[in-house]
Amino acid sequence: NKTITLVGSANTTVTSPTDDADTEQQRITTAIRIPSGSAASPRIQRLNLSGFGSGIVADDTEGDWSVLNVKITESRTGISAVNTSGKWDVRETQVSQADHGLYVSDTSERWTVDGSTFTQNEQAITVIDTQTEWTITDSQFTRNTGSGVVVSTDSDWSLSRSHFQDN
Repeated sequence: NKTITLVGSANTTVTSPTDDADTEQQRITTAIRIPSGSAASPRIQRLNLSGFGSGIVADDTEGDWSVLNVKITESRTGISAVNTSGKWDVRETQVSQADHGLYVSDTSERWTVDGSTFTQNEQAITVIDTQTEWTITDSQFTRNTGSGVVVSTDSDWSLSRSHFQDN
């Protein structure tokens, strides 16, 4: 239940241990996972995560999260946050070539997405059954084959200075 900080240099890349993106091992591997029940407050910064089943998984956690200047590519899910109760800041982060860039369900604290890019995902951001405030600013949603943002919730939303193209 402590603060965890993962900071890479400008070119730090973490790649899935398999070469074949369609193998079962790749589907179940996760680059960064905080265990269920944890109240840790991770700060993940300046990392490139490529080829994992999931880039970052925070399911069933309680701590506040900061994801800053992270690049996640070729993953089934870029960031998964199911049943979380901490505040989230996703800033200057890029997610591309994922089924779900950001998948959020059953969360209860504030979410901020700022200066981030979601490109060539099936769904860029999917939000289901949250009871929290959402702010998305200065972000880009480009060539996502499904939708840029899918919302199924009664939360308060603010979306400003963001660009949607070919979603």
